[in-house]
Amino acid sequence: MRLMCSGVQAFGTTGGNNRRVIAPSQTSVLPRRIAASAVDLFLVGILWLLVLYRLAVRFQIGQRRPDGTPIYTELQLQAFAEIREGLNRGQVFGDYYYSLHGRGLVLGLLSLLIFSLIAWVLVPANTGWSVGHRAFGLVVTDKKGQKPPLDSYLRRYLVGIVDLFPYVIPGLLGWVIASRDENHQRLGDRSADTLVIEASADPLGEMPEVTTTLIRPKADENATTDQGIEEAVDAASPPPPAALSGPRPRQVGPFPRAPWRRACPCRIPAGWH
Repeated sequence: MRLMCSGVQAFGTTGGNNRRVIAPSQTSVLPRRIAASAVDLFLVGILWLLVLYRLAVRFQIGQRRPDGTPIYTELQLQAFAEIREGLNRGQVFGDYYYSLHGRGLVLGLLSLLIFSLIAWVLVPANTGWSVGHRAFGLVVTDKKGQKPPLDSYLRRYLVGIVDLFPYVIPGLLGWVIASRDENHQRLGDRSADTLVIEASADPLGEMPEVTTTLIRPKADENATTDQGIEEAVDAASPPPPAALSGPRPRQVGPFPRAPWRRACPCRIPAGWH
């Protein structure tokens, strides 16, 4: 928008841009999103396995039968009997039997919840990206290019549990849905109204430039002195409003207080006057 006026000269301009909705072409980063999710899952999985290793109870297998079945000692069999009475999860790895039971199993599941919340909620809510997104130059935004609030990341995380189905191939359902969506949104993105774009992508739309023009009166070409410029300014200025004609209206001032109210020294009860 440019301000125009007869008999004036443009003196300076300033411009600005307006944000717009992110175009679907800016979200065409699905292969990198899959790789970034694999990095995040790998890091969370490594941390979780380290915690499980510290919480697990180990039993060394001293002997095996010809078919490879472990032979446990009497003390180990008694320990197994106590473990199997409660909540237990065990697995043989090499020459050791690892068991998670009772408090250790609960703490292991709780650690997985904490690590996943840090990786996919707390870190992105403060930075706009997870570790995997950072590695592949991606960032999570809303549809106006702004950083989403914390509750959007929380919804994205909770519904993202459904995107991970089937869990033997984590995220297969979510990536199939994202590949068929115009904005490449999986279910978690749709629930939180978020998008994933390149970190270097410009979220500013190519809107028409709005320009404000500062104007000054155009001086006479023959005026070379300050007096000539002032005359040109006066000529370009609008004339002052005409003075009102006719007799001045009579002013109606405040009415004087009643004399009886001033003379009476007593107080009149309310409602008598």
